[in-house]
Amino acid sequence: MRSAAFMNGGLIGFGLGFIAASLALHRVVSLYLPQYVWTWQFWGVVIVGGLGLIVGIGFEIYERRRLKKESEKEKTD
Repeated sequence: MRSAAFMNGGLIGFGLGFIAASLALHRVVSLYLPQYVWTWQFWGVVIVGGLGLIVGIGFEIYERRRLKKESEKEKTD
């Protein structure tokens, strides 16, 4: 449980960090290197962050449902 929660929190933090960094850098990059703003390399960071966020939230939902089923099974036994 603890390692799964640590992994899920890490993935969610990873995703949020990448997304926040990309949004913060968007303004700076658009001022100094406007040709770079719309390249796939820049937006790839946002995509990677979004995927990390989605995977982290998905794993967290899965873990909570699994633990809920286990606790319900223990109550009936």
